[in-house]
Amino acid sequence: MEFQPDDWGLSFCPSLHADALRIKQIVGGEISSGDWFVPSKTNAWNDKLEKIFAGEKTSSCQKEAAANVLLAQAAARDGLQFVGFADLDGKPVFTAAQAPAEVWGYDATTKKPALVREGALPLSPLFALPLARADYLARAGVDPGSLTVANALLPLFRAKN
Repeated sequence: MEFQPDDWGLSFCPSLHADALRIKQIVGGEISSGDWFVPSKTNAWNDKLEKIFAGEKTSSCQKEAAANVLLAQAAARDGLQFVGFADLDGKPVFTAAQAPAEVWGYDATTKKPALVREGALPLSPLFALPLARADYLARAGVDPGSLTVANALLPLFRAKN
């Protein structure tokens, strides 16, 4: 799956990628094809791996990927719209009469795209979706408060942004 992540849908299922990393940590790297037949390895891994797989029973990679695909398609269809820029002090300057509720720009500290809460990277552009993220989530039937979904959403739709 790692060789063709988009073909396998890993881009839309971040929890599966996180689980794969946890499995690699437990087993100390890659699992070889015959490792399941080595008693010392299976005895060392069984209990720890069982905890991961038991947790997976409560989540659905297919539902996670389907929700993220719907959200990505809606955001791509509607598109981020240029709504202004950050002035020399990082304060938003909007080109429209009414400021959007949620504005995206470059964070002044991390210099990465983020939801603008207080200020942005000076002289960087600001963008917004036509609808609030909550509207997109509701249309896709996604409850952002759900523990199985909260950390599995695409970055644009996570509450922590």
